[in-house]
Amino acid sequence: MIRPTAPPGDRRLVHLVLLAGVAWLCLQAAMMQPTSADLLALWLAASALADGAPELVYASGDLFTLRPPPDWTAMAVAAGYAGPVYPYLYPPLWAALLAPFTSLVSFTAFAGAMHAVHVALIAAMVWLAWRAAGRVLPLAGFLFAGLAIIHLSYAGAIALSVGQPQIWVAFLTVLAIERLGAGRQAASGAALAVATALKLYPLVFTVAYLARGDWRALGSFAVTGGALGLLSLALGGPALHAAFLGQIAAVSQTAITLPLNFALDGIVAHALGAGKMVETVLTPGHIGPNGGIGVTAKPPLWGLIGKAALLAVLAAAALAFRRRPGDVMLWPAMMVGVSLLAPLAWGYHFLAALAFAPALIPRWGVAPVLLLFAPLSVSLLQIDALAVPLLRHLSVIGAVAMTLFALACLWRPVPTGRRLPAAQPR
Repeated sequence: MIRPTAPPGDRRLVHLVLLAGVAWLCLQAAMMQPTSADLLALWLAASALADGAPELVYASGDLFTLRPPPDWTAMAVAAGYAGPVYPYLYPPLWAALLAPFTSLVSFTAFAGAMHAVHVALIAAMVWLAWRAAGRVLPLAGFLFAGLAIIHLSYAGAIALSVGQPQIWVAFLTVLAIERLGAGRQAASGAALAVATALKLYPLVFTVAYLARGDWRALGSFAVTGGALGLLSLALGGPALHAAFLGQIAAVSQTAITLPLNFALDGIVAHALGAGKMVETVLTPGHIGPNGGIGVTAKPPLWGLIGKAALLAVLAAAALAFRRRPGDVMLWPAMMVGVSLLAPLAWGYHFLAALAFAPALIPRWGVAPVLLLFAPLSVSLLQIDALAVPLLRHLSVIGAVAMTLFALACLWRPVPTGRRLPAAQPR
Protein backbone atom coordinates (compact mmCIF):
# COMPACT_ATOMS: atom_id res chain seq x y z
CA MET A 1 0.00 0.00 0.00
CA ILE A 2 1.38 3.40 -0.98
CA ARG A 3 0.81 6.09 1.61
CA PRO A 4 -0.08 9.51 0.26
CA THR A 5 2.44 12.22 1.00
CA ALA A 6 1.57 15.78 1.91
CA PRO A 7 2.04 18.39 -0.81
CA PRO A 8 5.33 20.34 -0.55
CA GLY A 9 3.44 23.48 0.42
CA ASP A 10 1.76 21.73 3.35
CA ARG A 11 5.09 20.29 4.53
CA ARG A 12 6.67 23.73 4.43
CA LEU A 13 3.78 25.12 6.46
CA VAL A 14 4.18 22.38 9.06
CA HIS A 15 7.91 23.09 9.26
CA LEU A 16 7.27 26.80 9.70
CA VAL A 17 4.77 26.13 12.47
CA LEU A 18 7.23 23.81 14.20
CA LEU A 19 10.05 26.36 13.89
CA ALA A 20 7.73 28.98 15.35
CA GLY A 21 7.14 26.59 18.24
CA VAL A 22 10.90 26.18 18.67
CA ALA A 23 11.32 29.96 18.77
CA TRP A 24 8.49 30.27 21.30
CA LEU A 25 9.99 27.62 23.59
CA CYS A 26 13.41 29.28 23.48
CA LEU A 27 11.93 32.74 24.02
CA GLN A 28 9.87 31.56 26.99
CA ALA A 29 12.96 29.95 28.48
CA ALA A 30 15.03 33.08 27.92
CA MET A 31 12.40 35.28 29.55
CA MET A 32 12.27 33.14 32.69
CA GLN A 33 13.35 34.91 35.87
CA PRO A 34 15.92 32.44 37.23
CA THR A 35 16.79 32.10 40.89
CA SER A 36 20.33 31.01 39.92
CA ALA A 37 20.59 29.20 43.26
CA ASP A 38 23.01 26.55 41.97
CA LEU A 39 25.06 29.05 39.98
CA LEU A 40 25.44 31.01 43.21
CA ALA A 41 27.47 28.13 44.66
CA LEU A 42 30.06 28.54 41.91
CA TRP A 43 30.12 32.31 42.45
CA LEU A 44 30.56 32.07 46.22
CA ALA A 45 33.29 29.43 45.88
CA ALA A 46 35.10 31.71 43.43
CA SER A 47 34.58 34.68 45.75
CA ALA A 48 36.08 32.73 48.64
CA LEU A 49 39.20 32.01 46.60
CA ALA A 50 39.39 35.62 45.45
CA ASP A 51 39.23 36.72 49.11
CA GLY A 52 42.00 34.32 50.11
CA ALA A 53 39.70 32.02 52.08
CA PRO A 54 39.97 28.57 50.43
CA GLU A 55 38.59 26.96 53.60
CA LEU A 56 35.20 28.46 52.67
CA VAL A 57 34.99 26.78 49.26
CA TYR A 58 33.65 23.38 50.37
CA ALA A 59 31.31 22.33 53.14
CA SER A 60 32.51 19.75 55.64
CA GLY A 61 30.93 16.68 57.17
CA ASP A 62 30.73 12.93 56.71
CA LEU A 63 27.26 13.16 55.14
CA PHE A 64 25.99 15.33 52.32
CA THR A 65 23.23 17.60 53.61
CA LEU A 66 22.96 20.27 50.89
CA ARG A 67 24.06 22.81 53.52
CA PRO A 68 26.87 25.22 52.57
CA PRO A 69 29.69 26.58 54.78
CA PRO A 70 28.18 28.79 57.53
CA ASP A 71 29.66 32.03 56.17
CA TRP A 72 27.95 31.62 52.82
CA THR A 73 24.62 33.15 53.80
CA ALA A 74 26.30 36.48 54.58
CA MET A 75 28.34 36.22 51.38
CA ALA A 76 25.17 35.54 49.39
CA VAL A 77 23.47 38.61 50.83
CA ALA A 78 26.55 40.69 50.00
CA ALA A 79 26.29 39.43 46.42
CA GLY A 80 22.72 40.77 46.25
CA TYR A 81 21.11 37.33 46.38
CA ALA A 82 18.07 36.19 48.35
CA GLY A 83 16.92 32.59 48.53
CA PRO A 84 18.20 29.09 49.29
CA VAL A 85 21.96 28.65 49.50
CA TYR A 86 23.54 25.37 48.41
CA PRO A 87 27.12 24.05 48.62
CA TYR A 88 29.74 23.91 45.86
CA LEU A 89 30.24 20.37 44.52
CA TYR A 90 32.51 20.86 41.53
CA PRO A 91 36.30 20.59 41.13
CA PRO A 92 38.38 23.57 42.33
CA LEU A 93 39.37 24.42 38.74
CA TRP A 94 36.18 26.26 37.88
CA ALA A 95 36.08 28.33 41.05
CA ALA A 96 39.73 29.24 40.51
CA LEU A 97 39.12 30.29 36.90
CA LEU A 98 36.13 32.44 37.87
CA ALA A 99 37.75 34.00 40.95
CA PRO A 100 39.47 36.94 39.16
CA PHE A 101 36.16 38.01 37.62
CA THR A 102 34.15 38.22 40.84
CA SER A 103 35.52 41.70 41.49
CA LEU A 104 34.84 42.87 37.93
CA VAL A 105 31.16 41.98 37.48
CA SER A 106 28.21 41.51 39.82
CA PHE A 107 26.58 38.18 40.48
CA THR A 108 23.37 39.51 38.93
CA ALA A 109 25.15 40.32 35.67
CA PHE A 110 26.98 37.00 35.69
CA ALA A 111 23.77 35.05 36.32
CA GLY A 112 21.92 36.92 33.56
CA ALA A 113 24.64 36.22 31.02
CA MET A 114 24.86 32.56 31.99
CA HIS A 115 21.09 32.16 31.72
CA ALA A 116 21.20 33.29 28.08
CA VAL A 117 24.12 30.93 27.43
CA HIS A 118 22.26 28.03 29.03
CA VAL A 119 19.20 28.55 26.82
CA ALA A 120 21.46 28.52 23.76
CA LEU A 121 23.34 25.43 24.96
CA ILE A 122 20.13 23.43 25.39
CA ALA A 123 19.01 24.28 21.85
CA ALA A 124 22.46 23.41 20.50
CA MET A 125 22.44 20.15 22.45
CA VAL A 126 19.18 19.01 20.85
CA TRP A 127 20.55 19.97 17.41
CA LEU A 128 23.66 17.89 18.08
CA ALA A 129 21.48 14.96 19.15
CA TRP A 130 19.58 15.28 15.86
CA ARG A 131 22.87 14.99 13.97
CA ALA A 132 24.13 12.14 16.13
CA ALA A 133 20.89 10.16 15.76
CA GLY A 134 21.13 10.26 12.00
CA ARG A 135 18.56 12.93 11.16
CA VAL A 136 15.71 10.45 11.61
CA LEU A 137 13.22 13.34 11.70
CA PRO A 138 13.15 16.70 9.94
CA LEU A 139 15.17 19.16 12.00
CA ALA A 140 12.15 21.33 12.86
CA GLY A 141 10.23 18.37 14.27
CA PHE A 142 13.20 17.03 16.21
CA LEU A 143 13.99 20.42 17.72
CA PHE A 144 10.40 21.10 18.70
CA ALA A 145 9.89 17.69 20.32
CA GLY A 146 13.25 17.77 22.08
CA LEU A 147 12.89 21.31 23.40
CA ALA A 148 9.29 20.69 24.46
CA ILE A 149 10.30 17.59 26.44
CA ILE A 150 13.18 19.45 28.09
CA HIS A 151 11.75 22.92 28.71
CA LEU A 152 8.30 21.79 29.82
CA SER A 153 9.59 19.14 32.21
CA TYR A 154 11.47 19.36 35.49
CA ALA A 155 14.71 18.50 33.70
CA GLY A 156 14.99 21.73 31.76
CA ALA A 157 12.77 24.04 33.79
CA ILE A 158 14.63 23.45 37.06
CA ALA A 159 18.05 23.41 35.42
CA LEU A 160 17.45 26.81 33.85
CA SER A 161 15.84 28.25 36.95
CA VAL A 162 18.75 27.42 39.25
CA GLY A 163 21.48 28.06 36.65
CA GLN A 164 22.68 24.48 36.91
CA PRO A 165 26.18 23.80 35.44
CA GLN A 166 24.82 20.37 34.51
CA ILE A 167 23.62 22.06 31.31
CA TRP A 168 27.26 22.40 30.25
CA VAL A 169 27.95 18.77 31.15
CA ALA A 170 24.96 17.61 29.09
CA PHE A 171 25.93 19.74 26.10
CA LEU A 172 29.54 18.50 26.16
CA THR A 173 28.42 14.87 26.52
CA VAL A 174 26.11 15.09 23.50
CA LEU A 175 28.86 16.92 21.60
CA ALA A 176 31.20 14.01 22.37
CA ILE A 177 28.65 11.53 20.99
CA GLU A 178 28.02 13.62 17.86
CA ARG A 179 31.74 14.06 17.17
CA LEU A 180 32.28 10.32 17.55
CA GLY A 181 29.57 9.70 14.97
CA ALA A 182 31.25 12.16 12.63
CA GLY A 183 34.50 10.24 12.88
CA ARG A 184 36.23 12.93 14.95
CA GLN A 185 37.45 10.76 17.78
CA ALA A 186 39.96 13.27 19.17
CA ALA A 187 37.30 15.96 19.47
CA SER A 188 34.92 13.46 21.05
CA GLY A 189 37.39 12.45 23.73
CA ALA A 190 38.30 16.06 24.47
CA ALA A 191 34.65 17.08 24.87
CA LEU A 192 33.94 14.20 27.24
CA ALA A 193 37.06 15.06 29.24
CA VAL A 194 35.87 18.64 29.76
CA ALA A 195 32.47 17.28 30.86
CA THR A 196 34.27 15.02 33.34
CA ALA A 197 36.27 17.99 34.64
CA LEU A 198 32.96 19.68 35.48
CA LYS A 199 31.31 16.65 37.09
CA LEU A 200 33.26 13.46 37.54
CA TYR A 201 30.60 10.94 36.55
CA PRO A 202 31.00 11.25 32.71
CA LEU A 203 34.25 9.34 33.26
CA VAL A 204 32.25 6.10 33.27
CA PHE A 205 30.98 6.78 29.75
CA THR A 206 34.46 5.97 28.45
CA VAL A 207 33.34 2.35 28.73
CA ALA A 208 31.80 2.93 25.28
CA TYR A 209 35.18 3.96 23.88
CA LEU A 210 36.77 0.85 25.37
CA ALA A 211 34.08 -1.51 24.10
CA ARG A 212 34.09 -0.03 20.60
CA GLY A 213 37.87 0.19 20.39
CA ASP A 214 37.87 3.97 19.94
CA TRP A 215 41.47 4.33 21.05
CA ARG A 216 42.02 7.81 19.64
CA ALA A 217 38.99 9.07 21.53
CA LEU A 218 40.23 7.38 24.69
CA GLY A 219 43.71 8.83 24.23
CA SER A 220 42.32 12.31 23.66
CA PHE A 221 40.17 11.93 26.77
CA ALA A 222 43.21 10.93 28.83
CA VAL A 223 45.42 13.75 27.53
CA THR A 224 42.76 16.46 27.86
CA GLY A 225 41.59 15.21 31.22
CA GLY A 226 45.15 14.96 32.49
CA ALA A 227 45.92 18.51 31.38
CA LEU A 228 42.79 19.85 33.07
CA GLY A 229 43.60 17.91 36.22
CA LEU A 230 47.12 19.34 36.38
CA LEU A 231 45.77 22.83 35.76
CA SER A 232 43.26 22.37 38.56
CA LEU A 233 46.00 21.21 40.94
CA ALA A 234 48.21 24.13 39.97
CA LEU A 235 45.44 26.67 40.56
CA GLY A 236 43.75 25.10 43.58
CA GLY A 237 46.45 23.17 45.37
CA PRO A 238 46.35 19.72 47.01
CA ALA A 239 44.43 20.80 50.14
CA LEU A 240 41.48 22.15 48.17
CA HIS A 241 41.33 18.98 46.09
CA ALA A 242 41.37 16.89 49.25
CA ALA A 243 38.38 18.88 50.50
CA PHE A 244 36.64 18.34 47.16
CA LEU A 245 37.21 14.58 47.29
CA GLY A 246 35.92 14.62 50.86
CA GLN A 247 32.66 16.13 49.66
CA ILE A 248 32.39 13.54 46.88
CA ALA A 249 32.92 10.79 49.46
CA ALA A 250 30.19 12.34 51.62
CA VAL A 251 27.79 12.31 48.66
CA SER A 252 28.53 8.65 47.93
CA GLN A 253 27.82 7.72 51.56
CA THR A 254 24.47 9.52 51.67
CA ALA A 255 21.00 8.75 50.35
CA ILE A 256 19.05 11.95 49.69
CA THR A 257 15.25 11.99 49.77
CA LEU A 258 13.85 14.88 47.76
CA PRO A 259 11.15 14.99 45.05
CA LEU A 260 13.56 16.03 42.29
CA ASN A 261 16.03 13.25 43.10
CA PHE A 262 15.19 10.25 40.91
CA ALA A 263 18.06 8.10 42.25
CA LEU A 264 17.11 4.65 43.46
CA ASP A 265 19.04 5.28 46.69
CA GLY A 266 16.69 8.10 47.62
CA ILE A 267 13.59 6.09 46.72
CA VAL A 268 14.74 3.16 48.87
CA ALA A 269 15.56 5.47 51.78
CA HIS A 270 12.11 7.05 51.56
CA ALA A 271 10.39 3.66 51.40
CA LEU A 272 12.29 2.51 54.49
CA GLY A 273 11.52 5.73 56.34
CA ALA A 274 15.19 6.00 57.18
CA GLY A 275 17.29 9.02 57.97
CA LYS A 276 16.52 12.49 59.28
CA MET A 277 15.20 15.75 57.89
CA VAL A 278 17.64 18.62 57.37
CA GLU A 279 16.39 22.13 56.70
CA THR A 280 17.52 24.03 53.63
CA VAL A 281 19.68 27.08 54.35
CA LEU A 282 18.05 30.40 53.38
CA THR A 283 19.39 33.92 53.34
CA PRO A 284 18.13 36.00 56.30
CA GLY A 285 14.73 37.54 55.70
CA HIS A 286 13.95 35.48 52.62
CA ILE A 287 10.24 34.76 52.36
CA GLY A 288 9.51 31.50 50.63
CA PRO A 289 9.09 27.77 51.17
CA ASN A 290 11.78 26.37 53.40
CA GLY A 291 11.57 22.69 52.75
CA GLY A 292 13.93 20.08 54.03
CA ILE A 293 15.65 17.05 52.63
CA GLY A 294 15.82 13.53 53.94
CA VAL A 295 19.39 12.49 54.73
CA THR A 296 20.27 8.84 55.29
CA ALA A 297 23.71 7.41 56.02
CA LYS A 298 24.17 4.36 53.82
CA PRO A 299 25.54 1.28 55.60
CA PRO A 300 28.57 -0.38 53.93
CA LEU A 301 26.45 -3.19 52.49
CA TRP A 302 24.07 -0.68 50.88
CA GLY A 303 26.98 1.13 49.28
CA LEU A 304 28.48 -2.16 48.09
CA ILE A 305 25.21 -3.23 46.47
CA GLY A 306 24.95 0.13 44.71
CA LYS A 307 28.49 -0.13 43.35
CA ALA A 308 27.85 -3.68 42.16
CA ALA A 309 24.67 -2.58 40.38
CA LEU A 310 26.53 0.27 38.68
CA LEU A 311 29.28 -2.11 37.54
CA ALA A 312 26.60 -4.45 36.17
CA VAL A 313 25.05 -1.59 34.15
CA LEU A 314 28.46 -0.60 32.78
CA ALA A 315 29.28 -4.21 31.92
CA ALA A 316 25.95 -4.56 30.09
CA ALA A 317 26.61 -1.27 28.29
CA ALA A 318 30.07 -2.45 27.23
CA LEU A 319 28.64 -5.69 25.89
CA ALA A 320 25.92 -3.81 24.00
CA PHE A 321 28.41 -1.37 22.46
CA ARG A 322 30.60 -4.31 21.50
CA ARG A 323 27.74 -6.05 19.72
CA ARG A 324 26.04 -2.95 18.28
CA PRO A 325 28.75 -0.29 17.93
CA GLY A 326 26.65 1.73 15.51
CA ASP A 327 23.53 2.04 17.68
CA VAL A 328 23.57 5.61 18.97
CA MET A 329 20.57 5.01 21.22
CA LEU A 330 22.73 2.91 23.50
CA TRP A 331 24.18 6.18 24.79
CA PRO A 332 21.00 7.61 26.34
CA ALA A 333 20.12 4.18 27.72
CA MET A 334 23.52 3.95 29.40
CA MET A 335 23.29 7.51 30.71
CA VAL A 336 19.90 6.83 32.29
CA GLY A 337 21.10 3.62 33.93
CA VAL A 338 24.19 5.31 35.37
CA SER A 339 22.18 8.27 36.67
CA LEU A 340 19.52 6.15 38.39
CA LEU A 341 22.21 4.24 40.27
CA ALA A 342 24.20 7.32 41.24
CA PRO A 343 23.86 8.75 44.77
CA LEU A 344 22.21 11.83 43.27
CA ALA A 345 20.06 11.88 40.14
CA TRP A 346 18.39 15.28 40.02
CA GLY A 347 15.92 15.56 37.14
CA TYR A 348 18.40 17.66 35.16
CA HIS A 349 20.99 14.88 35.27
CA PHE A 350 18.97 13.31 32.43
CA LEU A 351 19.27 16.31 30.09
CA ALA A 352 21.80 14.69 27.74
CA ALA A 353 19.71 11.53 27.46
CA LEU A 354 16.49 13.47 26.89
CA ALA A 355 18.05 15.29 23.94
CA PHE A 356 17.80 11.97 22.08
CA ALA A 357 14.14 11.32 22.98
CA PRO A 358 12.75 12.59 19.63
CA ALA A 359 14.79 9.91 17.85
CA LEU A 360 12.30 7.36 19.22
CA ILE A 361 9.36 8.97 17.41
CA PRO A 362 9.83 7.17 14.04
CA ARG A 363 9.37 3.80 15.78
CA TRP A 364 7.09 4.57 18.70
CA GLY A 365 5.09 7.49 17.33
CA VAL A 366 4.66 11.04 18.56
CA ALA A 367 1.96 10.42 21.16
CA PRO A 368 3.65 7.55 23.07
CA VAL A 369 6.95 9.43 23.29
CA LEU A 370 5.38 12.67 24.49
CA LEU A 371 3.01 10.86 26.86
CA LEU A 372 5.97 9.09 28.44
CA PHE A 373 7.27 12.42 29.72
CA ALA A 374 3.90 14.09 30.36
CA PRO A 375 3.84 13.15 34.08
CA LEU A 376 7.06 15.16 34.48
CA SER A 377 5.52 18.34 33.11
CA VAL A 378 5.85 21.27 35.52
CA SER A 379 2.47 22.59 34.36
CA LEU A 380 0.73 19.73 36.19
CA LEU A 381 1.69 21.40 39.47
CA GLN A 382 -0.76 24.18 38.63
CA ILE A 383 -3.62 21.70 39.00
CA ASP A 384 -4.49 21.77 42.70
CA ALA A 385 -5.79 18.21 42.79
CA LEU A 386 -2.53 16.88 41.32
CA ALA A 387 0.14 19.09 42.87
CA VAL A 388 0.46 17.39 46.27
CA PRO A 389 0.34 13.74 45.11
CA LEU A 390 2.70 14.52 42.24
CA LEU A 391 5.30 16.07 44.50
CA ARG A 392 4.91 13.26 47.02
CA HIS A 393 5.62 10.60 44.39
CA LEU A 394 7.76 12.59 41.93
CA SER A 395 10.91 10.58 42.63
CA VAL A 396 9.19 7.32 41.75
CA ILE A 397 7.39 8.83 38.75
CA GLY A 398 10.66 10.22 37.45
CA ALA A 399 12.56 6.98 37.97
CA VAL A 400 9.84 4.96 36.23
CA ALA A 401 9.64 7.38 33.30
CA MET A 402 13.41 7.35 32.83
CA THR A 403 13.54 3.56 33.08
CA LEU A 404 10.84 3.21 30.41
CA PHE A 405 12.72 5.71 28.26
CA ALA A 406 15.92 3.65 28.54
CA LEU A 407 14.03 0.45 27.70
CA ALA A 408 12.48 2.16 24.66
CA CYS A 409 15.98 3.03 23.47
CA LEU A 410 17.08 -0.60 23.83
CA TRP A 411 13.99 -2.56 22.93
CA ARG A 412 13.33 -0.99 19.56
CA PRO A 413 16.60 0.50 18.31
CA VAL A 414 15.99 3.34 15.92
CA PRO A 415 17.17 2.79 12.33
CA THR A 416 19.34 5.79 11.55
CA GLY A 417 20.56 7.26 8.32
CA ARG A 418 24.00 7.76 9.82
CA ARG A 419 25.45 5.26 12.24
CA LEU A 420 28.35 5.74 14.58
CA PRO A 421 31.28 4.28 12.67
CA ALA A 422 32.58 1.11 14.24
CA ALA A 423 36.21 1.39 15.20
CA GLN A 424 38.61 -0.14 12.73
CA PRO A 425 41.29 -2.56 13.92
CA ARG A 426 44.65 -0.89 14.37
